[in-house]
Amino acid sequence: MNRHHEASRWGGPDLPPERRALIVAAIAWNVAWKGASLWRAARNDSKPWFVTLLVTNTLGVLDAVYLFGFGRRRGD
Repeated sequence: MNRHHEASRWGGPDLPPERRALIVAAIAWNVAWKGASLWRAARNDSKPWFVTLLVTNTLGVLDAVYLFGFGRRRGD
């Protein structure tokens, strides 16, 4: 059987190490931005932004826009 068509134990195709590393890096990037933006939205008591940031997944783009544009802490 060709290695490219083998299934992993989770039922999906095996990924080459480079692709796996890219996916892990994208997940880490997203979690870092999402965590920072959700933290700031909660501290600013900004419920609409909190919900929007929670339910969207833009690989950190919307989170960065909020952090640097709209989410300035009060008193900054």
